[in-house]
Amino acid sequence: MKRQLLNTLSGTFLACLIIFCSCGSKKARMDTATFDKAFESAPADVKALAAKASKAFKEGKLEAGATTLAEISQKSGLTDAQKDGMRDVIIVVQKIMSEDADKSDMKVYQALEIATATLEGRPATRAGFKP
Repeated sequence: MKRQLLNTLSGTFLACLIIFCSCGSKKARMDTATFDKAFESAPADVKALAAKASKAFKEGKLEAGATTLAEISQKSGLTDAQKDGMRDVIIVVQKIMSEDADKSDMKVYQALEIATATLEGRPATRAGFKP
């Protein structure tokens, strides 16, 4: 009886472990559809920058995309949907860099920090800075 209970519990534990481990194995993937849609009605100069950032991210050029996001964030008149689209892309880029050390770059982190800080209306901190 004890052995059967132990086998049942062990099997249940292993099944739960497999389920939980497989649920968290999704890697971040760049999807700019929401970002692109948010900038469809933007002024021409902002729309062009958004298209440039989107293209860079789709090509895996994180630094170029992040630098362009920082530039967009400094434009006045961004709508809440555009700001949210930018925040969503920033989160995905940060996740991509945290999952793949080869894609991690302080220049990208700094550009993302500038974009985030500007959207939040605060001064940007220097990435990697130790006070």
